[in-house]
Amino acid sequence: MAVVSLLVFLLIVTNWRPWDIFSRGGYSSDFYDAQAHAFWHGHLYVDPKIATVEGFVVNGRTYLYFGPLLAIVRMPLTLFTHVFDGRTTRLSMIGAFAVALFWSRRLLERAVLVVHPGAQADAMVGRRRPMMFAVAVAFSPLLYGAAWTSVYHETELWSCSLAIVAMVLILDLLDSPNNRTAVLAAGATAAVVLTRITVGIGVAGMLTIVAVVLWRRHVEQWRIGAAGAVGGIAASAAINIGKFGSAFGVPWPQQVLSLTDAKRAAWFAGNHDSFFSTRFLSTTMIQYLRPDTVRFERLLPFVRFGPAATEHGSYPLESNTPTGSLTATATLLVILAVVGLVWLVRRRMWLWLLSFGSLCAGAVAAFAIGFLASRYLIDMLPPLVLAASVGTWAVPTMSSRRVLTGVGAALGIWGLWSNAALATWAQSLKQPGFTQLRYDTDDAVFGSPSPGLVGSVPSIVPRDGVVALGAGCSGVYIAEQGHWVALERAQGLTRYTGRVRVPTDASNLRVTGGQGWDLVVATTENGTVLEVIESDGTIDSQAPIRSQAATLRAEIVVDRVTNNFSGQVGDAVVFLPGDRLPTTRLDTPGLDIDPPSSPSLCNALRGDL
Repeated sequence: MAVVSLLVFLLIVTNWRPWDIFSRGGYSSDFYDAQAHAFWHGHLYVDPKIATVEGFVVNGRTYLYFGPLLAIVRMPLTLFTHVFDGRTTRLSMIGAFAVALFWSRRLLERAVLVVHPGAQADAMVGRRRPMMFAVAVAFSPLLYGAAWTSVYHETELWSCSLAIVAMVLILDLLDSPNNRTAVLAAGATAAVVLTRITVGIGVAGMLTIVAVVLWRRHVEQWRIGAAGAVGGIAASAAINIGKFGSAFGVPWPQQVLSLTDAKRAAWFAGNHDSFFSTRFLSTTMIQYLRPDTVRFERLLPFVRFGPAATEHGSYPLESNTPTGSLTATATLLVILAVVGLVWLVRRRMWLWLLSFGSLCAGAVAAFAIGFLASRYLIDMLPPLVLAASVGTWAVPTMSSRRVLTGVGAALGIWGLWSNAALATWAQSLKQPGFTQLRYDTDDAVFGSPSPGLVGSVPSIVPRDGVVALGAGCSGVYIAEQGHWVALERAQGLTRYTGRVRVPTDASNLRVTGGQGWDLVVATTENGTVLEVIESDGTIDSQAPIRSQAATLRAEIVVDRVTNNFSGQVGDAVVFLPGDRLPTTRLDTPGLDIDPPSSPSLCNALRGDL
């Protein structure tokens, strides 16, 4: 089962192209590499060009808020080269998934000794229950973590897997206290804290509880345990002070995204400059626990996100993205956890119950954040895994083993299907090839018309995933979170691509223009630039062209559906006055336009209407 789970995770995280495992990832996949380079240079700040909108500007320096551990692990790869930057994230995520599976099995082996001590444990150990537990853990939101090759999902996966490692070692310390086990438990706890402080606080609380028990038993290893619980948090606080001048706070108003977005800045101002508040709990708890957060549809992969959450709090969420829930996507794990909790309460296993409560406290931040996202479900898995390890052995044998096997298999298949489908949906929603595959498959199986496809672009954006065709096949658009996203733009209608010849003298090359303005490539004393120039000579916007080539690739976008009006020549990008563009085809005297590609996605979809 572990091999199958890893294979599925590998296929999803590589977008079903396993040969791309070391390909450079997208935005944020090089954040930890940038932090590792900064560590080698003896400071905490990073290159603002890498951090971009996620960076925090403090005293003129740009910082990232992510924990340092995964950057420290990358330091050997970043000592002499940048060649690995952004290329190890997928491998790291696969490693985290594998660690979670292996150590979950270790946790299950400990739990059987609690539920069935002594010889009874040997009689209970077979294949059905361990297989059911492995399926419950693997085919949960942990699998959904493969949806996005990013610093966000990598951090979530490692914080969860390291938390499971720490839980096992802490329980080992409780039952067999010795210096080696104590150091390992302390180190694992510190590792969780230095990966994701919120999850780490819950694990540190569990270690503190065990340290108190050892202290009451007069076992000297309590000191090492206490040092691990406090040391990790102290180290995290020290790094945070070095970045932001605060032990635990993050200056969200100083994030570049807040500095460039007035609405976001106002949101933080209204929430005491924090991302967290108890005012969000009435919304987030309902959404993360309700069972109807997914929908079925005829198109591949047949399961998608349901509508965005209904907000019940007294203050709006900063972001309300479609998300799954624990009951919908971790159904088997939740059932086993409930069984385990009932068993622990009835047997008055207070130490395990306190440990479960401490781990839940570490997940509180995921409920209190004003941002709904499926990846935060991973924060909630450690306490469920702990309780489910007990519940796996406490589940009644029932009248027939086939019943237990059948129920476990059905819920396991659902966990695999729902999480793989949602991960694929989140990963591929904006990929034209994925959309064409969905509709080609539907047409081959069911015939036309296909669902979720409209022949014009409505002014009111429908639910996520609806595909609309622009008039005259001017473009193909898909709905995402209340906005239209372009999958395809027609050459010569909404998109113009080709090449421009850079002037060799001081003259300007007019690429295109509108009412009272021109887009030009100009050669100046400071080099070649791309400019939007008004008829009176005023420069509206300007960007340097760094390439020294005689001809450069160019793209002009005139998309009134997405309100994207831009011009790009080489690596220079400027925004065009969309309100003063001609409503018909652009005049592009300086652009050698490429011929339109054929067949287009729009033409392929028109037959499915």
